[in-house]
Amino acid sequence: MHHAWQRLLGHERYKPNAVSFLEFGRRRYKQVRFPSVAEARRVESILRSTHGSGLFPVLIHRLESTLWVRFVSGEPLDVDDPEHLDAVYGFFAALYAQQPRRIDVADADLRDRLRTHIETLEEVNWIDADRAQRLLQLAVDLEPASVWVGLEYIDSLRKNLILAESGVVGIDVEAAWESQLLGIGLAKARLRWLDRPAGPILERLVELGGPDLHEQYGYAHLVFLAQYGVQSLFRGKAGQVPTSAFDALLSEHGR
Repeated sequence: MHHAWQRLLGHERYKPNAVSFLEFGRRRYKQVRFPSVAEARRVESILRSTHGSGLFPVLIHRLESTLWVRFVSGEPLDVDDPEHLDAVYGFFAALYAQQPRRIDVADADLRDRLRTHIETLEEVNWIDADRAQRLLQLAVDLEPASVWVGLEYIDSLRKNLILAESGVVGIDVEAAWESQLLGIGLAKARLRWLDRPAGPILERLVELGGPDLHEQYGYAHLVFLAQYGVQSLFRGKAGQVPTSAFDALLSEHGR
């Protein structure tokens, strides 16, 4: 009923994948039908390149726009459990260590998009003119000369991660994306459920073998908030990025 009401208001779900589960010989499999063959191939490529890492379910087969992966059993994450928490950090460290590459920030196609997102949030009165100007200046101040890009898990909600015997697994396979600004998935997790300071997390990621994101995380955090804010706005979910999230970021950097 909620989804029907959202459609009547003109808000699309933008969740075009159809997911179902199959059982053969007491083994369970997940079937994901994508809106296009190209999208299925994109995810297939990532699952094949990360095979054996334990980050995502094992790919069984792709036929046109449909993927089948091995079902992963596990338990929900408990952020109050130190072992669960460190397993989450292990997931992000291993994810970011898969295929990182450092590029000039001017080649990352970030600057103009970030400005457009902040200006759009001001246009719709989500943030006032003063906040918008401070955020635009913060974008300039935080922008590093170069950034790490690589494999990200862009929909890092707690429900899309489970703790299996091998560690944390990202079960929403379509949320894996290549050539992304590293840190945006971590920023989403921190906004939605992983209520922990960024500094100790970034230090732990380095200890676990991930790239050092200290220099770019503030910028990635701002890029994520602005992008997620605009996305949530047009999907009719404005409450997912409260103004307080922008205020906290400004305050953190003395703005």
